[in-house]
Amino acid sequence: MFLFRYDSKNDIYLEKYSTSDSFIYYGSDILEAHGIDIYTRCTLIIRSLRSIVDEDRQIIQLALVIFLFSKGLASLTDTNESLLVNHQQVYHVQNHFVEQLWFFIEKHFGSIKVIRIYSTLVSQCLRIQTLLRDIQQDLYEKIDPCQIPPIIRSLMNLS
Repeated sequence: MFLFRYDSKNDIYLEKYSTSDSFIYYGSDILEAHGIDIYTRCTLIIRSLRSIVDEDRQIIQLALVIFLFSKGLASLTDTNESLLVNHQQVYHVQNHFVEQLWFFIEKHFGSIKVIRIYSTLVSQCLRIQTLLRDIQQDLYEKIDPCQIPPIIRSLMNLS
């Protein structure tokens, strides 16, 4: 099991795994490592997603399933994305979850709020992709990939 939390009051990020391993990151660490631009963008994304999680955690859980199967999200640079054998099946499953997420949000929060929440999810996903590309570029210039936690390395396609 993986758990990610953000304490906005103290600007602390916590990654916790079922193996009792946990990592704590401070906003000041991100600021020091990557500068004000990346720190600000990261904080704005996290706070925006946190507002959705505060509405209902299941929204993010369903969104993650949808984004997991989105073609092109994993390839941030010149990496090769694994080939799908059955594109149509993945497309239909993903659309099923898209509809389920829409209906879930609409049922619990109404037709006006569903548009705001969905728009936020999509825009933040695109911002995350751009942010990860910029962080990856920054890391290639500054840090040995072996010094980065495994979950972050896998997200950023670092060797």
